Amino acid sequence: MQKTSKTLVKVQVASAVYDYFAAGILAIPVLADWHLRTNINAAHTLFGAQGSFPAFEPFHMLFVYMLGGFSIMWSTLRIFWKEQATLALCDGLLRLFFALLMLAVMMIWDATRALIPFMISELAWSAVLIWAYFGHKRLASSN
Repeated sequence: MQKTSKTLVKVQVASAVYDYFAAGILAIPVLADWHLRTNINAAHTLFGAQGSFPAFEPFHMLFVYMLGGFSIMWSTLRIFWKEQATLALCDGLLRLFFALLMLAVMMIWDATRALIPFMISELAWSAVLIWAYFGHKRLASSN
């Protein structure tokens, strides 16, 4: 088994810790409700974001909680198995998918533009993770 580069490990762990704070809050019903209704809705209003901000029904919140729980588990896997370079690539590609999904929802269904900072964050993490993965592969192939 080849050794994973220190840079890749640091990037992978940093992105996992970021997810604990950015998405982990969505796994806890009381905090998720507060975060969506207060912070995200306030950002939408404060910045005069275009698009509509939905009213979240209990069925919608179920999916929010499940995504938050998934994020916590995915982050935990990336921390405990930080030597698995493939997890960094998967995370980078998943973040790219999420960013494109946010863009599609904003463009097709006129969702709130308050998603833009989240989309940019996902694109940035995606680029860093994919760059670190291929940098690791290049380094491993030269040894």
